[in-house]
Amino acid sequence: MKLFRTSLLLIVLGFVAAAIEGSAGGRPELEADGWKPAWPRDELQPEFAFNKHGGPGGSGSLAISADDRDGLDGWWQKSFSVKGGTCYSFRAFRRVQSVASPRRSVVARILWRDAHGKPVNRDEPGAISYAPGKPPLAEPEYPSDKGVTPDGWMELGDLYQVPSKATQAIVELGFRWAPRGRVEWSEATLTESGPPPERKVRLATIHYRPTGGKSGMDNCRQFAPMIEEAARQKANLVVLPETLTQARNGLSYLQAAEPIPGP
Repeated sequence: MKLFRTSLLLIVLGFVAAAIEGSAGGRPELEADGWKPAWPRDELQPEFAFNKHGGPGGSGSLAISADDRDGLDGWWQKSFSVKGGTCYSFRAFRRVQSVASPRRSVVARILWRDAHGKPVNRDEPGAISYAPGKPPLAEPEYPSDKGVTPDGWMELGDLYQVPSKATQAIVELGFRWAPRGRVEWSEATLTESGPPPERKVRLATIHYRPTGGKSGMDNCRQFAPMIEEAARQKANLVVLPETLTQARNGLSYLQAAEPIPGP
């Protein structure tokens, strides 16, 4: 009887360990070059696969696919060592199938973390904190699309300066909210790089409250002449008021909200 209880306890502990491993988002048989699958909750887990001959160069690809269920959400992730204050270049490729809006459903992001895996603060003096009494945190980076290769792979890439307190970058290659869809990620790298060349940037702000509009687009049209004037003055960046599609036109925030993609 004592031997039976011991065996039963070992079996139970084995199930618990397996459950903990699954909820943490790692399955050893899927790990590829340090990349591990992850998901927010078990009921939202999509299907993960590694194709060692995939990708635009045949060096391998990390796939995520969904069944008929709505709301599935998962990502491949990997930690890269970085030097605080140094610039790094990110580059990756992706290819999607049966995804209505890649901008909404296929997202890469970079999280800056310290040696203990904790978020780090922003370096910019005077940065706004959204948590009263606490310093502002360095926000995630979202690499932008650069163009499609002849065989249908979208290239992503950008150059970033690492926050001074960061020692690692967590790169996430995600897929979400697209039933029956699929994405493959390939050749994702984060490499140390020199800083971008210095250049002068001309900024413009528009302080205006629209009047008489009946829709969000009516409000937008009122800003067009001022944006054109900023362009004539060679502005590189024009900053507009927030929630301008809802201001003074009788619409609620919900009524003024737009879908992604939207107008």
